[in-house]
Amino acid sequence: MIHIAVCEDNAADLAHLRSLLCQTKILCDITEYTSAEPLLLDLENGQKHFDLFLLDILLPGRNGVETARRIRWLDEKAVLIFLTVSEDFYREAFDLYAFHYLIKPIRPADLTEVLTKAAEQISARKKPCLSCPTDRNLSSARRTFSI
Repeated sequence: MIHIAVCEDNAADLAHLRSLLCQTKILCDITEYTSAEPLLLDLENGQKHFDLFLLDILLPGRNGVETARRIRWLDEKAVLIFLTVSEDFYREAFDLYAFHYLIKPIRPADLTEVLTKAAEQISARKKPCLSCPTDRNLSSARRTFSI
């Protein structure tokens, strides 16, 4: 199961996104926020952990880029996907190692494709690994195997 945080202040956009997420075949748990502060509070207090963040950029108060910067500081492996009407924040998204940047209105096929790729990456990261020496002469070398 993938734990997703959605941070979107526009009720119509949030309803549209909720509908699109329900149409995907990805097993997920979704928590919705309408501003950054409650999301960051949940993360900083250890109340919640998310694998993936769907962040609007143009939020009241702390914008989505500032929010992502804080999320990245708290969790360097977090998968960040920006959702916005603006094309002005690509550089900032790139600097934060965003997984994707979707322009609203979001098309179902685009969201499904991006979420499928993100889910594959998250699932691969969650698999337990076994590490063992590869050669007696290379004692410090290791191979990692997914189980």
